[in-house]
Amino acid sequence: MRWSTTFGAKEDDGFHSVQVLPDGSIVAVGQSNLDRKEPSQGIVAVFSADGKLSWSRKFGGPGTYRLLASTRLSNGNIVAAGSSMHIAGSTPRG
Repeated sequence: MRWSTTFGAKEDDGFHSVQVLPDGSIVAVGQSNLDRKEPSQGIVAVFSADGKLSWSRKFGGPGTYRLLASTRLSNGNIVAAGSSMHIAGSTPRG
């Protein structure tokens, strides 16, 4: 094991998929409930090759959102797919 880290809160958080990029950085996608005020949001987190968080972004809104898989495109962009249980009449964020 080269490194380990924790991310998120202590309850409904988890990564469902990780991908190592050519530069050694890691893309992890899953769900997080960092603020505990809303149901889980989808999350993308990128870690450097030495395990430091480079950036993260949450996706969702009222309802539960999970990101389940990701891939890196030839232009460097990351595409993620998942599921949602959206609350009718609300507007997703992200």
